[in-house]
Amino acid sequence: MRIHLEKLSRLNVASIIVVSPDLPKQSFIQMKGSTLKLNDKEVYIHGLEFQENSLTVERNDKDESIWFRTPLASSSGLQTRDGESVDIVQNKDSRLDLVMNRSILNQPKPRVDIGKCYKISCNKCETQLARLEVERVLPLPSSDWNQLASNWFCCSTRKHVQKGLNTAKLNARKGDLIYGIANFLISKDIILENAVIMYSDKNLARCSSCSAELGLFSDESIFLWYYSVQISSLPVPGHISSTPGHISNSTLPRIITSSPVPEHIYLNSMITSARENFIVILESKLADTNEKMPRIKLKTHVRKSSEYLKVWILDKDLSCYTCDDIYTAKPTQQRMIKLAFKQHVDNSNASQGCHSQSSVNEYLNVATMPESDMEIELSDVMYDEAFLMFLESCLGFPDSCVVLADMQVAYVPLRG
Repeated sequence: MRIHLEKLSRLNVASIIVVSPDLPKQSFIQMKGSTLKLNDKEVYIHGLEFQENSLTVERNDKDESIWFRTPLASSSGLQTRDGESVDIVQNKDSRLDLVMNRSILNQPKPRVDIGKCYKISCNKCETQLARLEVERVLPLPSSDWNQLASNWFCCSTRKHVQKGLNTAKLNARKGDLIYGIANFLISKDIILENAVIMYSDKNLARCSSCSAELGLFSDESIFLWYYSVQISSLPVPGHISSTPGHISNSTLPRIITSSPVPEHIYLNSMITSARENFIVILESKLADTNEKMPRIKLKTHVRKSSEYLKVWILDKDLSCYTCDDIYTAKPTQQRMIKLAFKQHVDNSNASQGCHSQSSVNEYLNVATMPESDMEIELSDVMYDEAFLMFLESCLGFPDSCVVLADMQVAYVPLRG
């Protein structure tokens, strides 16, 4: 039995969906304190308190789920103009972001050491792509620094560069590892010969062995998505050592030692898959915009206009409590992005699309969707993982909770 609960702070209610093939035609529900009783099963939800309430919910014949709302107990904190609850925090060192429950996306520093040599390999086929001897590890200023560079100005003169900065010259040196939230930048000079294929018409870089998309490139640098590669320290060749105080002409035996097999790691501990890479990209883009409900166009570098996803953000930071099986685990709090989406596929290129299910075709009409506030270009793998995650997030939910006009509702877990 799966449970999905949304805390709607402005209304001070909880919206609850229960999914189970064993649900009876009518379910009797009671709420008291932090306990929700569904028929004969009690569920304790830590951190949430209900107003005492009881109700009967009838399941539709075609559904294996029920949906209902119930009021929450009054909050002891302050209420903002938008209806959000803000608790009083005594700790003077507490950050405003934490008090206001805003999304905080950290940019972890890559786990590399200055002066060491590393090999960068394709995550799909493990082919070595580059050899990096680390001299500098530097952060990128923001997720979209390249687009905003023309707005930078000199801190000394307070004047903008009238013609804007030439971002093509903002490149990495041979020993540089310049890291961002979702990708990192290295010099093209350290790429091994014939290891990477670079398509100039799309600025797209692929592994020459397996054709996996790795990232994008500019004149002198290459941006690699974290999920697409792994790194490992290069093994030190066998070296000769001897007992302390040995003499050069000593007949004592010399000991041959060698380094252990290197361990492959991801540069960003938050990102170990294409799905996680997409989530971080989406969250960073939402953190950079002041739009409360932005509209986004998700597309790939390869498919371009033939296939894309129209996304409308309904809530950037929704507090949810979820559990896949309340008989074996307790619901845990999870911050999520709530969105509505629909897919567009050019029928003339339908055979090239990777999704042709009839369940998707309902969402191909994009005429009613307003123009996008931003576009996000993804690799094919990230795009497919995003689309699959959207579809899976509401499996079994009642239609009334999933369909929004000609769009479909989905949830994305926040990682920040």
